[in-house]
Amino acid sequence: MIKGLIKSGICLPGDLTVSDMDGKRLSAVAEKYAVRSAAGNVESAKASDTVILAVKPQVIHQVLDEISGVGVKDKLIISIAAGISISFLESKLGMARIVRVMPNSPALVGKGMSVLSRGTHVSDKDMGAAEKIFAALGRTLITEEKHMDAVTGLSGSGPAFVYSAIKGMIKGGELSGLSGQDAKTLALQTFLGSVATMEQTGASAAELIDMVASPGGTTVEGLKVLEKYRFEKAMEEAVVAAARRSGELK
Repeated sequence: MIKGLIKSGICLPGDLTVSDMDGKRLSAVAEKYAVRSAAGNVESAKASDTVILAVKPQVIHQVLDEISGVGVKDKLIISIAAGISISFLESKLGMARIVRVMPNSPALVGKGMSVLSRGTHVSDKDMGAAEKIFAALGRTLITEEKHMDAVTGLSGSGPAFVYSAIKGMIKGGELSGLSGQDAKTLALQTFLGSVATMEQTGASAAELIDMVASPGGTTVEGLKVLEKYRFEKAMEEAVVAAARRSGELK
């Protein structure tokens, strides 16, 4: 996130103040990006007009307790803590302007998908500011908070499911005689090309499958194996399970 904000020109390094419970990690981040470091969450929150809670849900309670007394009602609070509801955040921070966001890991390379939901006291200007931040990391979408668990299951956890599919394709290429590097190159470009095709043509996944799968051909043989092992159903259930777990984190 820091890299994306600086690279996009939204922020200068000196505009950003970071805090982290791991002192060594904090020093490394501050040195790498030339941002300001704070001794703790309270100091960081006091120094900022916009506070981004980039923490695990397991520690959000502690962080909220720490910053609740620093005048947060005058700040825009952005939370990316998975599963933590806006109502809970508001119960801890009172009249604070809170935006809940679920980004995903491809934000590391500027190809992320971030979904935003607005809190009770958030203005259109606040939403615009929050969306601008995450647009620096990839694409954005605004939705009602009731959909956030599904978002977490699909786009938040989804990269790991995609990597699992890529891992299987690479292994299959190796078992069929390719080198590991060639198999990786082919698998990655196949994913990239397939995504681009679906985006640019507007065709559905089912239509594109039919386009590739000639009767009696090689693709049909592979699809039979995917059906045997319930590949699509497994993907569906993986997303649903991740979404359900997101709901349990509240």
